Amino acid sequence: MADSLAQKSPEALWTKTQIADSGTHHTLNNKPLYAARFQTVQKFHAPGLAPVQDDSGAYHIDITGNPVYPSRYLRTFGFYEDKAAVCEKNGWFHLLPDGTPLYKQRYEVFLPARCDAVSKQPNGYNVEQTLTMC
Repeated sequence: MADSLAQKSPEALWTKTQIADSGTHHTLNNKPLYAARFQTVQKFHAPGLAPVQDDSGAYHIDITGNPVYPSRYLRTFGFYEDKAAVCEKNGWFHLLPDGTPLYKQRYEVFLPARCDAVSKQPNGYNVEQTLTMC
């Protein structure tokens, strides 16, 4: 039943979803949106993807609860301006909705509220604005 909810009109449904009280999945009209359960989920963002985490790592799912790319990360955030901040062992960077890294550079610190990335330089830290808005 949950799978059929997501199949009807996925482009419109993600905007109406909520996070279940358990924090393990999304709901629509108080019904599970998909069968999968995660350790944590965050809300859906355009283009209809949500950050989740399970035993395999952190990644993004579509409205049917399926991963949208094979990579796993230490941490993921929602998409803003079609870019999502993610962290792997080498640092922070941004992904495109298909899972492609936006650039090769990795940053030591990412400040999601300001969308700035901080890289360590020989004479201190350098703050670079990586997105115009979050």
